[in-house]
Amino acid sequence: MTGLSKITDKILADARADAAELLAQAEKKSSELAGEYARQAQSRREQIDESTKREAAEIVARAKSGEAAIRRNVILEAKSAQIDRAFDLAKKELLGLSEERYAELLLRLLVAACRRQAEDERLSRELYGEEDAPIADCYEVLLNERDGERFGETLIASVREQSELSAKTVVLSSQRARIDGGLILRCGNTEINCSVQALIEQIRPTLEGKVSRKLFPEKKGSGV
Repeated sequence: MTGLSKITDKILADARADAAELLAQAEKKSSELAGEYARQAQSRREQIDESTKREAAEIVARAKSGEAAIRRNVILEAKSAQIDRAFDLAKKELLGLSEERYAELLLRLLVAACRRQAEDERLSRELYGEEDAPIADCYEVLLNERDGERFGETLIASVREQSELSAKTVVLSSQRARIDGGLILRCGNTEINCSVQALIEQIRPTLEGKVSRKLFPEKKGSGV
């Protein structure tokens, strides 16, 4: 039995030694894994922090950009409203002219429209020939109710005195135009709109930039 006991003790001793070594290796591996997990966790936290910082910076940048865009739009809308108002005032100024000056304006508009139509007819005769050219027999002048009563007959008499138009038949239409002021020239199927509103709309594209510069002189460094 003594020999068996010694063998058993030897096996147990070796087993304990192996167990101790395995435990030490396990503790070492566990420590290494714990350290690696800690490093990974720290790296992940840093990545999250950096990502959060970037997202926060992007949000701030977008907010500033949106604020700048809103500011530009508000300023542009305000400027556009002021430019509209300037042209509305110009229209009121024309409609508010004294009777004498307003009558002169109507005559100038009518003469210009008659000349334009006469020139178009001349070109038509050259292009299509005398027989086929679309030539109006009569030019009709349409005024609004107020202007028809005040200036109608005098306006027609004045335009007939123009030497280059004396051969044309220009008459005052019994129909009244639904316009604020100015006139409409009807030549057969063609109408030439010489209303004050049409006049303002015609000149606005060429004058709007000038009006804007007069109303809003640019400041150095201003982007609006």
